Amino acid sequence: MAVEIRKISSGDEGIDSAHKEFVELAAAMDASCDIGDYGAISDDDMQRLLGLANTMFDLEKAAMEELSYHKAPDHIEEHEILISTIEVAIGKVKSKSVALIKDSVGIMLFSLAGHIETMDVPLADQISKKIRKPAMPTRRSSDGAGPSWASPGPAAGRRGGGAPPPSAKSMTGDDGANLKTIIVNTYSSALLDLKARKGITGDRAKDVAYEIVARAVNKAVGKKISAEFVKQIIISQ
Repeated sequence: MAVEIRKISSGDEGIDSAHKEFVELAAAMDASCDIGDYGAISDDDMQRLLGLANTMFDLEKAAMEELSYHKAPDHIEEHEILISTIEVAIGKVKSKSVALIKDSVGIMLFSLAGHIETMDVPLADQISKKIRKPAMPTRRSSDGAGPSWASPGPAAGRRGGGAPPPSAKSMTGDDGANLKTIIVNTYSSALLDLKARKGITGDRAKDVAYEIVARAVNKAVGKKISAEFVKQIIISQ
């Protein structure tokens, strides 16, 4: 969570305030993890983090709609994944199990830091440019429709529409073989990268790699797969 707050300073008071409070809380949790004080991470802290995340994500979504931001679909999809990751971590913190808290909170913080670096920094830059630049009148369609990504139809394959996510047993034929190959190769690369760049190894590295591979494959081939699906594929090899 060693993220400089100025990197995500957008000039939007609401977003910047939420970002600052969110990052400070996450950084405090990260500091507790660094010294092995997992008991210092309370359920109240986790609930506060979830509330801040929901507030921040709503503000960012509104800003992206106003900007017609081209990375909005991926950004919003990551928001959904991150909320799920935080909710899982909340359950582990409630369990009071140090081992479970160590793994789940570690994965959560890793995912949040990655999202800030790869998604929030470029969005903050675009918001900042929009604020600095005088607003130009925009032409709206006669039917008043919003951005095409705001209300995806069934073909978009996102939550609430489209085909259901695949299961490991359903992957047959050339398409299934190709997807499995992509997953296995990406997983191997992710593990090596986590060890070399982050010093993460063992079961924690595997859990983080499952999340990384799921996101990468979803973006690359348009599938809607989960980290659990990736785990099933890897274990079956």
